[in-house]
Amino acid sequence: PPTITCPADEPFECIGDIPAMPLTYADFIAAGGSASDNCGLDETTFTASESDNGNNCPRIITRTFEIADSCGNVSQCQQVITVDDTTPPTITCPADENYECIGDIPALPATYADFIAAGGSASDNCGLDETTFTASETDNGANCPRIITRTFEIADSCGNIISCQQMITVDDITPPTINCP
Repeated sequence: PPTITCPADEPFECIGDIPAMPLTYADFIAAGGSASDNCGLDETTFTASESDNGNNCPRIITRTFEIADSCGNVSQCQQVITVDDTTPPTITCPADENYECIGDIPALPATYADFIAAGGSASDNCGLDETTFTASETDNGANCPRIITRTFEIADSCGNIISCQQMITVDDITPPTINCP
């Protein structure tokens, strides 16, 4: 049978960084693969296929390459590509705010779009999973100054999570007015 050597196994952080699979024998050679035979290869028999374990991290993509010689003897090799995003996303909360009255505080941004509209931002080297966005808040009660802490969290496509906190201070410093009879 012929001998075939695949391009080297490779690690990547983002799925978008993976080079296209070599579909022709010439592309296979250009990608670092090699094949030879004592009597001659039949390059028209070259095949390439790919399997993928899905969106799990690490994501394993196995590329199988196969070629036959002029007498139909077949050999194959496999290249394993590992995709594992280990870089967490970045997140910036909307700016801390001060209010005099509790009724002036804007509603908690409940969706990622609301978070962005409120002045927050998030990014990731490989892509955010916006469906993982969560927002919550805690309140120290009716004491003045009243401190409301909003926590925002999001994950990337590999489940790396990041969070930030926005502090809202409510402190009514204006005394009431009173008119006596």
